[in-house]
Amino acid sequence: MENAILTGFDGQMGRAFIELLKGENVQIIGVAPRFDEAHWKDEHFIRERLSITHTDIARLIEKHKPTYFINCAARSRVADSWENPEDYLMINGVTVARHLQAIKMFSPKTRYITFGSGEEFDYRNNNEEPRDESSPLFASNPYGASKIYARHILNIYRKQDIYAVMPWCFNVESAMRGPTFLTQKLTRSISNIDKAIKAGESFEPISVGNIWVTRDFSLCDEIVRGAWLLLHQDKPKDYILSSGRGHKIKDVIYMICSDCFGYNCCWRYVNGGDITLWNFDVKKPLVIVNPALFRPNDISYMVGNPKLAERELGWKTERNLLDILRVMEEANANIRSTY
Repeated sequence: MENAILTGFDGQMGRAFIELLKGENVQIIGVAPRFDEAHWKDEHFIRERLSITHTDIARLIEKHKPTYFINCAARSRVADSWENPEDYLMINGVTVARHLQAIKMFSPKTRYITFGSGEEFDYRNNNEEPRDESSPLFASNPYGASKIYARHILNIYRKQDIYAVMPWCFNVESAMRGPTFLTQKLTRSISNIDKAIKAGESFEPISVGNIWVTRDFSLCDEIVRGAWLLLHQDKPKDYILSSGRGHKIKDVIYMICSDCFGYNCCWRYVNGGDITLWNFDVKKPLVIVNPALFRPNDISYMVGNPKLAERELGWKTERNLLDILRVMEEANANIRSTY
């Protein structure tokens, strides 16, 4: 029976991989610093309690000699990386080096995957062109720099005949997305506002940052499906896994409010200059742009070009942004209905 060490299994990528691996009849060795005993009683699942940066990962690799090592553990909040750059370098970069060195020493046939980011690419010229696999790298923030470090380390071990891949991913979304990320923050907050409106209660508008930047959104399950294909090539090769479709944040917010919740709304200036998404039904803003929330060195256009993966792997995303937002909104509605 094939087996896989899976780090970060309690995040959205890890949970999607659990479902995929169970469907493929792969035994899962889940690595985490702590476990909820009630949630991981499964014949496919072996628990190993260990910090993701702990050097004893080598012991686990020697013990299990996994068919696959799937690293979904990462720090991924760009704004937070400015406050904790060393943490990001250790968890996103140095940890990858530890994984690969242990694989080289104890299980050189293991196939390894970790995940890159659109934040790795060079955006200094501000051109609005999707990035592809040949685009130059130059990070604009500590998070992107930590991923570039990991990529360089991975390429070094690949030259030592270790099967290791690192696809570039952009905005990966699902109902399991963390509450601090924009799409989840918005769908949950608008869901709470909707509940307040229906109950005749007051509410405070949501504050957001830069709404004019463009991003590329994909559903997590589809990214994981592409990642599984990357683990089964004849030779390791990295691809961009993204939708290839760019959306301005202001349009994402409007889509949530208008298409998901049915509000009659539009962007407008109020109070002498504040930019708001105005709800005509309740004559009050749902969202207000707060310049204090703008990120330093924010990238205006970040979209991937997935054509190589489509051509060589037969992979592409099927769900559009509205599909993704509705998945998230439905999950939040189900949470609300339990209270």
